[in-house]
Amino acid sequence: MFSKKSLLIVALLLGHQAIAADCSTGDDCFAKADAKLIAGEYEAAFSLAKAGCEQGNADACAIVGTQYQLGRGVARDIKASATYLEKSCELGSADGCAVLTSAYVNGNQGFAKDYKKALKMATLGCEKENALSCMLLGGMQINGWGTEKDPVAGAANLDKACALDAQIVCPPC
Repeated sequence: MFSKKSLLIVALLLGHQAIAADCSTGDDCFAKADAKLIAGEYEAAFSLAKAGCEQGNADACAIVGTQYQLGRGVARDIKASATYLEKSCELGSADGCAVLTSAYVNGNQGFAKDYKKALKMATLGCEKENALSCMLLGGMQINGWGTEKDPVAGAANLDKACALDAQIVCPPC
């Protein structure tokens, strides 16, 4: 009647739905996903985070994007990673903005360098008071990566990053 493969797929889908059903709001899903990540339970974290993202939780979307980026608990998928990290940034996750900015600036974790996209994400992240985003934005402005060179604006964003506690930017006291 049903093949073993079909039954396995149904069981896996029901298992993911059961995990996702363990949370009631986007914030609840995010909190539980974060706890699962800390415990190293990546598949459960992914299911919970995806449920939280679908409910509009920006930080849950950042978890989904990062898990796609690293291939933890889900098959590695850079396109899906970019989609979820961008969604997280636009929903208000400054960390999501910073992760995606760094990936686009450095061309790492399977991302191609894309200074225009990096500039957009860095600007959003810096507006959300994320030190890493401000640091990257300042560097991009100073070097003219994805924008006209603007050392004054770049220095201002590096100062903002320092004020926000970006220790890698600030000179030691």
